[in-house]
Amino acid sequence: MQKIVHSFLIGMLLSMLSAGALAQNAILTLQEGHNNPVTALSLNNSADYLISGSADNTIKLWNTKTGRLIRTFSGHSNIVNAVSFTPDESMLVSASADKSLILWDFNTGKSVRQFTGHEGSVTSAVFHPNGKVLFSGSWDGKVNFYNVQTGQQVLSVPIVNGRVLQLAISKNGNILVAACSDGNLRLLRTDNGALITEMRGHADAVSNVQFSPNGNYVLSGSIDNTLKLWDAATGKNIRTFKQYESSLSGLAFSASGTEIISSSERGQLVFWETESGKLLRTIETGKQSIALKTEQNGKSIYISEENSIKSFDLANGNLLNTYRGQSARVNEVALSTDNRYIAIAQQASAVNIIDLKTGNLKARFNAHNGSVEGIRFSPNNDILITVGKDGFIRYWETEKFTLIREEVASISGMSSVAYRQKNAHLERTQRNNYRRGIFTRRQKSRRCIVGRNS
Repeated sequence: MQKIVHSFLIGMLLSMLSAGALAQNAILTLQEGHNNPVTALSLNNSADYLISGSADNTIKLWNTKTGRLIRTFSGHSNIVNAVSFTPDESMLVSASADKSLILWDFNTGKSVRQFTGHEGSVTSAVFHPNGKVLFSGSWDGKVNFYNVQTGQQVLSVPIVNGRVLQLAISKNGNILVAACSDGNLRLLRTDNGALITEMRGHADAVSNVQFSPNGNYVLSGSIDNTLKLWDAATGKNIRTFKQYESSLSGLAFSASGTEIISSSERGQLVFWETESGKLLRTIETGKQSIALKTEQNGKSIYISEENSIKSFDLANGNLLNTYRGQSARVNEVALSTDNRYIAIAQQASAVNIIDLKTGNLKARFNAHNGSVEGIRFSPNNDILITVGKDGFIRYWETEKFTLIREEVASISGMSSVAYRQKNAHLERTQRNNYRRGIFTRRQKSRRCIVGRNS
């Protein structure tokens, strides 16, 4: 689906380029929400920010108060299965079906380091409360321990002849619980990976697992359509909940731990009393959900629904917000001279790079603090130049589209960028509308000129 969307966009942009549509002040917008199902959700402690992972291979950061998309993190080559904030919330991690995990800088959106070592899809990622160790579960049946600071794999523990589908960690950080495809849960010590006990009782794969806020209970959900409440100290099954005709898709405790919440692929949230097992109420969400997350203040719950995210008021079940991403106006489009890439500069600070050979998104990055006003490839396509409303000219290498250098333009209200190299010169002038840049034969020197509106 993503490739089809990008292929359609490429055709549209190329036709606009050839017809000079952008020079006619045409307005083009890009939708910035996920374009494939949302597969993972995570909230920071204050619930001001929400991160989502998707089958479109990206992670997105949202402002929960306004519902607006803040930034997109791109780097995985397959589905993002899990996302999580670091305990200090300065970074976040994503786990992917591409067999890797990536640590991201919260403020810049840049990749900090990659964690490798799994031989199958990575399904889960959780941090030790001290923030020094990262734990991951995978389809290879192993739980890996990583040093967060160095990215080094410290330990790899094979725990099941099957798949590890989800992990959860106790509040004190001493115990890790793994939900496995053989229908069992396994409690592990976090200091050495030693098996504490196995919890048996589900008739099929255990897809979800959570510790209660006080750490006394473990809650598990299975594709056998049951939830089970376990004593975390003894591993004994306390209670079984069964309600669904369709598959269970997510579960959570309320912030107080007094209620259990589960979601189904049928589009329903079910609330249970933890101590008695009594069914309290249901909320009809309308469509299938995959991921579910509750706020620590206990006011709201977030669920994924196809390509979007919805939040509901826990008290009355009312819909609070829907997160789909805002449309961002396209300011400028540049085509590399070898016809390999299209670069799209957005009013919302982002640059999208689309590979014309594959139709896939090659890169997406926030180029400036504010609107990207101009964009061009160098004549030999080794550098991409962007000009921002923030007063910076930035140079990006075109292998991984990382920043090489930047120049401060002290002149405000800049409106033109010119790039000269050898016998090629590219100049763009923006007055009240956008005019197409042209190549002319000029000086051999390389420089960038910034000017005022005139």
